[in-house]
Amino acid sequence: MARASSRSRFARLGKVFADGRSPLLDALAQMSVLYEDLRIETFAIASSDEELRRLDYLNSKYRVNYFLRRSVATLLEFEGALHQLSRTSEYKAARDKTDRGLIKNVSDAIRFFQSNHKLFKSLRNDLGGHFSHEAAAFATRHIEPDVTANLEVTFHPSGKGGGAKLHYAGEIAATAFTKSLPGVKPRAEEIKDVIRAIRDGYAHATRAMHSLVIAFLWDRF
Repeated sequence: MARASSRSRFARLGKVFADGRSPLLDALAQMSVLYEDLRIETFAIASSDEELRRLDYLNSKYRVNYFLRRSVATLLEFEGALHQLSRTSEYKAARDKTDRGLIKNVSDAIRFFQSNHKLFKSLRNDLGGHFSHEAAAFATRHIEPDVTANLEVTFHPSGKGGGAKLHYAGEIAATAFTKSLPGVKPRAEEIKDVIRAIRDGYAHATRAMHSLVIAFLWDRF
């Protein structure tokens, strides 16, 4: 039974990317960075508290909300780069000469992002990728009446310093995240749906990047 193996190649990077003379390779360069961003973001969303305990200074809820916001923005950037690549004359010329399975992975990714574009764009616009004043204002108006949260302050014996843990910030971030959700299910379920869509987006991005790397980059290294 054949076993998977890992191989590495080294090459002058400028030559690999045609010294900036290829729109397709420029798009692949952008997608490469965004893909690795997505890898970190989706890992941080899905990993256990034990694996990421150093990130959970407050709690895992805050970490998940942070990386949800970042991954939505990254997915939209990845989608834009993927569309740009697919419209290049180089891609169109190579499409019919490339393994059909590889091209199918790219086409499937394009369709996935098209079908989820409205949701991702709405979330990105409302949260701005980071956390805007508008998002905070929405959250303060829509916090559930029975929600409680805490603020922890450490007071230094000298009276000249201390530290604060803003545990309540996670609830504000989670409430703001619901602004673009349909509102037809309980909030927790709709957030799970978004997380599932982000994971699916990462899966499509993974298959598309693998296919494009094999089709357009591997032989250049």
